[in-house]
Amino acid sequence: MTVTTLRTRKPTKKPSWPLILLAGEAKTGKTYRAAELSGDERIGRAFFLDLGEGSADEYGAVPGADYEIIDHDGTWVDIIGQVEAVRDVAQAAIDKGEKPVLLVIDSMTAEWAMLSQWADTRARRSKNNRKLLTDDPDAEIDITSNYWNDSTSRHNRLMNILKFFPGVVVVTALETEKTQFGPGGRPLEGAPKVAKPDGQKRLTADASVWVRLSLTDEPVIVGIRSLKHNITPGKDKPQPWPGFTLGGLVFDFLGLGGGTAEVRNTPKLNADQVMPDETPSDDTANTLRIGVDKTLGARSQAQAEHYKGVAERTGLANHEVGHLLTDEDRETLGITGGVTLLGLASKVTEYCTRHGQGAHSCDGQDDTPAHGPRAGLALATDPTQAA
Repeated sequence: MTVTTLRTRKPTKKPSWPLILLAGEAKTGKTYRAAELSGDERIGRAFFLDLGEGSADEYGAVPGADYEIIDHDGTWVDIIGQVEAVRDVAQAAIDKGEKPVLLVIDSMTAEWAMLSQWADTRARRSKNNRKLLTDDPDAEIDITSNYWNDSTSRHNRLMNILKFFPGVVVVTALETEKTQFGPGGRPLEGAPKVAKPDGQKRLTADASVWVRLSLTDEPVIVGIRSLKHNITPGKDKPQPWPGFTLGGLVFDFLGLGGGTAEVRNTPKLNADQVMPDETPSDDTANTLRIGVDKTLGARSQAQAEHYKGVAERTGLANHEVGHLLTDEDRETLGITGGVTLLGLASKVTEYCTRHGQGAHSCDGQDDTPAHGPRAGLALATDPTQAA
């Protein structure tokens, strides 16, 4: 058994770059304040990612504003790619000792609405729901947890970039009053509604600073992660901040900049490995590889359903196979994390149902995919023989 050597280090005692959430009712100046920060002399290059708001061009006229609009095509793949590209620019600036880069995303409400729509669209394409909608076009669709999990996974990928961004990040979100619920999901009678941002439920937890803007009151810091300025829940009430600016928050209140801040030093969590005591036998591992190749090579919904049944019958359904997939496999099927053989078969079945053919369809009569990540791979064995 391998013994791991303990590794430790001393804390740097430096704060991390902030991820600021500007939340508030409609028309409270969230976008204006974010644009205003881009003109602060302590900010380097500034980038503005407009997600569904359509105001980035107009707000370039905010006095002093100086930012570049990120040109994306509206697809999730391009949005993530553009954010990663900005992150690389920001890191290069830090490495050169330049002023920190600013990234503004307006808004996270639109981001989660986009991912929620994706979950709804995929649910409607499922076999059961398509039949349900054929019988009743107005039928209520149940968006099951697997679709929400995939949407959350995509959201988390974006948030992981933002949380470890080597510079200043400001995201906006519409805030509305929410009903409070008790045990069993029942509304609490007599309980006042609570103002919360419209977005993925962990948005406020992931932000290092949560600022609330109002139509009638001065801005307040609802929550903050800082040793210099702490807000103790149940003791300290958020205080109004007359004359609030984001530049004052970042550089004066938090005291960041000039080498005082650093990128969060936490490795990205990844559980997609096989532990020594989880390693399957050589025969099982070989069968899993064959099962993955066969499943990915399915040319129709019927074939994909067949391999799904094979996985269940052979007892291999719950074995992790994420490490056997290529990046192209993952991108084609929309797989962002670990996946079991049964889960892979379900993804391929869904793909075949949606497109009418497999992701790596065959031209010949054999089972060798003619193109895609499995192109040219001849399979001598079939997992159906592993009874």
